[in-house]
Amino acid sequence: MDDETIFGFVILSILAGIGVLIYDIYSYLKSGNWDSIDTIDLLREMKADWAFNPTDWIGLWEVLNAIPLFIILIILPILLAYIVLRFTD
Repeated sequence: MDDETIFGFVILSILAGIGVLIYDIYSYLKSGNWDSIDTIDLLREMKADWAFNPTDWIGLWEVLNAIPLFIILIILPILLAYIVLRFTD
């Protein structure tokens, strides 16, 4: 995987994260209630059975339910790109 592909993935993910954050802020300004899209909501949209009714790894489910999706979309790709670029050269 070349640097341009990694950079494109990071930029695309950051833009998606910013879009989710803007939607969260819009929703808050409209309703006055902060109901952010959480990471577990993405797994539910992907129809992952575990996201609807976890029977194990309950702690992980709680963490994913608490972390807003925009944070994952912004931080995780930057971290992964750093690791890939750091250790492939």
